[in-house]
Amino acid sequence: MSNSRPPLDNPISASTEDRLGRSSVAHDLATQVRALDASRGLVVAVMAPWGYGKTSFVNLMREQFADGPSLTVIDFNPWMFSGAHQLTEIFFKEIAAELRVKSETRFKTIADGLDDYGDVLGTVASVFAPFGAAVVGGGRLVARAAAKVSSLRRGGTRQLHEKVADALAALDQPVVVVVDDIDRLSTDEIRDIFKLVRLTASFPNLVYILAFDRGRVELALDEANVPGRAYLEKIVQLGFDLPAIQRSALQSQVLAELDRILGDLPAERFDPNRWPDVFVELIEPMFTNLRDVTRFATSARPTLALLGHEIDFVDLVALETIRVFRPEVFVQLPTMATELTRVRGHSLTSRDMSQEKAAIDRFVASAGEDDQVIRSLISRVFPAGRQYIENYSFGHESTNAWRASHRVAHIDWLSLYLSRLAPSELQGFRVAEVLFGALTDADQLRERLHAIPPDQLEDVLDALLGFADKYPVEAIVPASIELENLIADIPDRPRKGMFDFNRPDILVARVVLQLVLKLETETQRELATLEILPHIDTLSSKYEFVRMIGHLEGAGHKLVSAEFAEKLESELVSEILRSPSPNPAREWDAVRAYYFALDRAGAPSLTNLEDAELIRSLFRSAKTTNMSQSMDSRSVNEQDVLWWDGLLKVMGSDDAIRAAVDALRAVDGATPIVALVDQYLSGWRPKSWDDRD
Repeated sequence: MSNSRPPLDNPISASTEDRLGRSSVAHDLATQVRALDASRGLVVAVMAPWGYGKTSFVNLMREQFADGPSLTVIDFNPWMFSGAHQLTEIFFKEIAAELRVKSETRFKTIADGLDDYGDVLGTVASVFAPFGAAVVGGGRLVARAAAKVSSLRRGGTRQLHEKVADALAALDQPVVVVVDDIDRLSTDEIRDIFKLVRLTASFPNLVYILAFDRGRVELALDEANVPGRAYLEKIVQLGFDLPAIQRSALQSQVLAELDRILGDLPAERFDPNRWPDVFVELIEPMFTNLRDVTRFATSARPTLALLGHEIDFVDLVALETIRVFRPEVFVQLPTMATELTRVRGHSLTSRDMSQEKAAIDRFVASAGEDDQVIRSLISRVFPAGRQYIENYSFGHESTNAWRASHRVAHIDWLSLYLSRLAPSELQGFRVAEVLFGALTDADQLRERLHAIPPDQLEDVLDALLGFADKYPVEAIVPASIELENLIADIPDRPRKGMFDFNRPDILVARVVLQLVLKLETETQRELATLEILPHIDTLSSKYEFVRMIGHLEGAGHKLVSAEFAEKLESELVSEILRSPSPNPAREWDAVRAYYFALDRAGAPSLTNLEDAELIRSLFRSAKTTNMSQSMDSRSVNEQDVLWWDGLLKVMGSDDAIRAAVDALRAVDGATPIVALVDQYLSGWRPKSWDDRD
């Protein structure tokens, strides 16, 4: 099967891929941008709802920017750095790095100036990445960075600003900075981005192309005295709203995509007489933008290819549409199979059907504003169910016809579809739904959590986040305790890529955060915290919970008062330093918990480290994997590293670490973590950030 389109959900990158005729519009807008005076900077906004093709439209603008005289276009995606970096500093570093890649000679002065400007405006305090990432540079880096920033600040930001401005003004063509995915950010992060743009928008020959959903951003920028729209208008000089996709055009794309994915699949199960009604009433209403088209094609094709020889195509496409776009409805199908496929028959004429009708009514109501679509699903795909919504019944002869036609209206074919369809996302959703029902019962929740296969935990925890708006208040204490205690039992697994932020401990933290946020006042959260903390069984999870709800810089969400957070931290420090961990083998973040306590108390290192389980936990939690990727390669390079400065702080010296690793070697033998510690003791170090260009 031929396929000239980008795979999956990738935006288009050239006019040859343009299916909506937007190329000429994008080129015209790019031409207008060129014609505008950029001597004092320029901010251009490309605005449309999510999924309307903003990134593709900007890519089409790039074609015109590439024509002579070509403009230098660089990208900054804040979503890649949100919540993990100081945005101001990383912005200037990223832009400087991109400029050097474009031309080290041409942009050297600008890049160097932006680096220094970022150092001044950024913060030195954010040295450690959250959630156990590798330490960057250590204490010596902090001292050197602080000294550098102090020196730069004495020179004043005005001087640095003028240096960058003069270098930019000397360019014969402006530099275009594309900032995409702004509407994926949190409200605070969106505000930070626009503050950053406002801060730098006056640089000459610097043109920003911002792509975002106007409604989402205006809402995020709303303040007490300044509407978000007014704030936006003060920053953006040229705003362009992508026109809505015409329904007829979207319909054409849906049909074209269906033709593409069905083109080489068997057609003997396709019923052209049923297709028009099912398409108009059930399928087409679910598609709102082009991203939906690609999403459906990617998700549905494996099932269509697998079952297309056996089950009616119209039914398959209808069910896959519900699965992809309304999973909360789809997940109920296994429990609704009887009601949807059993005909009334003569033996059931006098039977009370009120329970079945109530179940069907709940099934329809679960679709919310799409209830009419689900009524059409019943009417067109599961006609036996019409007896509950239209008082229209079928006899047993109909079931024979449905069986002969391979339709899911017959229980045999529906069972085949449901039993053969088992994507990990659906499995995770089903298990998460079961967990959601047990959130208020600690014993039941614990039993179900530990019954989940380890390879499904991440999908389940991720799916459990989807129920956040429905978490009952009664679940906050028991669920938080059980989830925090679960982290220690989650096995290590390889990271899936450079930006793998879905580790189970992070997913647990996200769920627990949403649970605590169900409480509206500080007092309520403080009372819940006092119930939760005593039952968390590791120092690592206690430290994670305390830092999450407190005021620690770069980590705390300030869910409790500053005074209460200070008291919690002091009590935790005392607990950590008072006696060894009661569960050393379960300490999944031991090195950071002990580092926090020692640093906070100004205490010396731990002494008499003889417990092999604690030593193992300290070394294991100090290990992370650095991942890098060269500009011209898709391969990801991995290197195991240790937070050596953290180990030195906790253990005291190289000699103490050597004694500890020897004790661990005597118990475990020459394990990889033992070998890695030996490597550091021999003097080896990974290349640190302050040594890189």
